[in-house]
Amino acid sequence: MRTMSDIVRDQRPLMLPPGATVMQAARHMRERRVGAVLVTEGDRELVGIFTGRDAVSRVVAEGKDPGGNDAGPGDDLQPRYDDAEP
Repeated sequence: MRTMSDIVRDQRPLMLPPGATVMQAARHMRERRVGAVLVTEGDRELVGIFTGRDAVSRVVAEGKDPGGNDAGPGDDLQPRYDDAEP
């Protein structure tokens, strides 16, 4: 049986800065066939996670421009793992 470390050992997580557009995030997720982007700044410091569901519910459903600056992966992020309530 494969362990989790066997599965993720050679993976390169998809990371984008908070200032990226939702359209950029969606295109990268499609190209990499993943459902989420790690939003990082500086020296790869995790500031949040942006998912395909976020793109739909927080951008498209609210009529925001996915290619504009009014909604990006850095807006309304999911909490970091160490900031989340139990």
